[in-house]
Amino acid sequence: MKTNTGLLDLNGVNIVFTSPFQFLNLAVSSSLSLGLIITIPLLIYQFLTFLKPALKVKEYRSVMSLLPVSIILFIGGFVFAALMPPTDILSMTLLALPLVVLFELTLLLNRIIRKGVI
Repeated sequence: MKTNTGLLDLNGVNIVFTSPFQFLNLAVSSSLSLGLIITIPLLIYQFLTFLKPALKVKEYRSVMSLLPVSIILFIGGFVFAALMPPTDILSMTLLALPLVVLFELTLLLNRIIRKGVI
């Protein structure tokens, strides 16, 4: 019986280790990355429950409304950085532009929230 796992199918893939400790390094790096990815929702929940008593209802509502947007932008920036390694001036500029835009967007959202529009 043959099962097709699709993306996780590693038939024909050879992992080459050039030193004896690279296997250990791969195992530790993979487990730390996976552990961090799995615990991020819990960390965000703990952080928000810690902040909730100190925030007013309007401030907490603003934080909760901006949370999905910030997570999506973080993932988008991570994917953008992974797809474009900074090898030349153009790539470095293209990597810096989203950071500048996000910084300016944060300042703009700050002004809007302080005026009470949201």
